[in-house]
Amino acid sequence: PSSIAPASRSTAPATPPGPVVPHPDLELVHRAITGDRPAFEDLYRRYVKKIYNLVYRMVGSALEAEEVTQEVFYQAYRALPSFQGRSQFYTWIFRIGTNIALQHVKKQARKRKELPFEEVLETQLPPTGFGGGSNPEKVAESRAFYLALERAVNALPPNQRVVMILGPIQGHSYEQMAGILG
Repeated sequence: PSSIAPASRSTAPATPPGPVVPHPDLELVHRAITGDRPAFEDLYRRYVKKIYNLVYRMVGSALEAEEVTQEVFYQAYRALPSFQGRSQFYTWIFRIGTNIALQHVKKQARKRKELPFEEVLETQLPPTGFGGGSNPEKVAESRAFYLALERAVNALPPNQRVVMILGPIQGHSYEQMAGILG
């Protein structure tokens, strides 16, 4: 029929109206929706480190990242019945994580008091042995590079910061970033 376009005309498949994504997470999601707590715990274990990494890079504090990560999984659990399978669970939960982290960053920016730059850096610097082992010169170079990168990324507006974190820093493709960011 003429209403169906040939596959060669489109580079992206059309999104059907129902659950269609055959992905290993889909079974766990369906089980979790029906109240199977271990299924959600499996999803949590599978994605908690990735979500924490995303959130940490957005909020810049380990303690805040832990709290925001927990909020992401709480909100995901509550919204699980609305997951329709049109995207991968990974994309869906990353979108929730991105949105919650952005909300947190914006809220913190509104109420944050100015701190001395050195005080802020102490909470965000990697451990002393970062990047150089026992070579003090390499450690200093690595820390200087890390600080410059961190300052540059943190100076960006939150919406641009999340693009830098998802793309060059975490290595997501443009397609994955589009799915995560909507």
